[in-house]
Amino acid sequence: MAEHCASTADWTDLPSDLLARILQLLQLPEALAVAAVCTSWRSVAAAAGDPRARIPWLVSWEPTTGYCRSSEFRNLLDTHKTYKVSLPEGRRHLDWCGSSHGWLVASNEYSNLVLYHPFTFDIIPLPPITDLECVKAVHDSDGNIVGYRYGNDHEHEPTQHAVHSLGTWFYQKVVLSCDPSQDGDYVAVTIHYDANCMSFARSREGCWRLAATIADGSDDRYADCVYHDGRFYIMTLRGVLEAWDLRGPQEPSKEVIIAGRDKRSVVLHME
Repeated sequence: MAEHCASTADWTDLPSDLLARILQLLQLPEALAVAAVCTSWRSVAAAAGDPRARIPWLVSWEPTTGYCRSSEFRNLLDTHKTYKVSLPEGRRHLDWCGSSHGWLVASNEYSNLVLYHPFTFDIIPLPPITDLECVKAVHDSDGNIVGYRYGNDHEHEPTQHAVHSLGTWFYQKVVLSCDPSQDGDYVAVTIHYDANCMSFARSREGCWRLAATIADGSDDRYADCVYHDGRFYIMTLRGVLEAWDLRGPQEPSKEVIIAGRDKRSVVLHME
């Protein structure tokens, strides 16, 4: 009788709150396996958020013929054991730029930035690269983008970059203010264009805005960016440290924490 009940049980009808509780107790590989069982379990896993591994994970990948087919997750306390997570079809042409708040940041086939969640496979597109003033799209006769020119004088720039290749080196850093799946209200900051520019995008505005650039002729570059307690902290190679408040709807504001040796190395762009 017990065997008959077990064989006829419909596990897809397991109460969602009970399944969510189970997910909270699982490590990464087991939680991913649960999410792959069926549609209803995957929905519960997505609603529950990240698997509660409680341990940082190192993510690596091996692109094959320009496509990233899978990622490997390595437990930092057990570096000899890895777990492979396959990427779904249609989301394999991604060049990884970094990670922030549990999301991977990648450049897609048009060199536009996207946020990719490695556990739920959710993807959030950021504004297009053509929002940035230093990038100009090149179109064919049908209006399709076939390449990009970039630079301060891109109208006369002879070099045309392929649509997918510019994003492989154009972005040096991308940082988020929070997990975008929480309420959808977040700010993204990118250091780009040979680390000469810092731009930001508010999710509710849907466009990139240039905040600051390194002055022409300066040997300084933007080195790193982190987010803490409502502000983005930007540091340059010459030791300039700035705190930026980019929350809307007010205009961006900046506080110089450390001026560095060259006070003229940073040019602000305020509208």
